[in-house]
Amino acid sequence: MAKGPLVLLANHRPAPSCQPIFAVRNAALVADQLKERGCALEGLVETPNGTAYGFSDPSKNTFAILENNRPLENSYKDESSPAAIR
Repeated sequence: MAKGPLVLLANHRPAPSCQPIFAVRNAALVADQLKERGCALEGLVETPNGTAYGFSDPSKNTFAILENNRPLENSYKDESSPAAIR
């Protein structure tokens, strides 16, 4: 629809919370850089598209980074995936 960052709205987080998820090319590298800058790794969550790293910054704002290394459109073609189209 437009150039710029894409936004996904999901209803699985309780209001009024908001957790931005930023797509990165190398999540492990970016995670190390964020930790060096004072961000705390809060946990890892597996998503269909890849592992999301949850962080909080020094001001306690939460966000996540995600390396899209398992594109969703491919997961439906992968016969080993439980979500594969058969």
